[in-house]
Amino acid sequence: MDAQFLLGASLLESGDVKASIAPLTRCVELAPDHSDGHNTLAMALGRLGRTGEAEVHLAHAAYLKHPQAPETLRGMGLGYCRRCGDPVEREEPSDADLRLHGPRVGMECLSCPTVLCVSCVLGNGASGVAPTRPVCGGTLRALRTDSEL
Repeated sequence: MDAQFLLGASLLESGDVKASIAPLTRCVELAPDHSDGHNTLAMALGRLGRTGEAEVHLAHAAYLKHPQAPETLRGMGLGYCRRCGDPVEREEPSDADLRLHGPRVGMECLSCPTVLCVSCVLGNGASGVAPTRPVCGGTLRALRTDSEL
């Protein structure tokens, strides 16, 4: 697994982005908790314009506590769900009393640092109106663009 990571990272660094994908993919298949592998694969996929795939690997790297991944996600207007590790979108602040959110919108707790996707909040993968209280008892709101992860 480390050999696959080093090969993929070397190919990416040398500019052979397409060739880096296979060893980096194999690295994360062999070691799903390899945060450097997910982060580097995300960079390679992003350079190839495969943004959706890159977001998934970058969010997983952040979920695995990769030091750069959360800041990179913030720069993309994204965060990650602390329960499932999926990427979540940030929204501009709003004064609306009620908002409908799709499953990719992040919900942040105002009482603790928890961020969840709507699917995890609802517990069934459906989109809709999020409940007003998470497990800790705090209030949820859409993950804002000005929030810290």
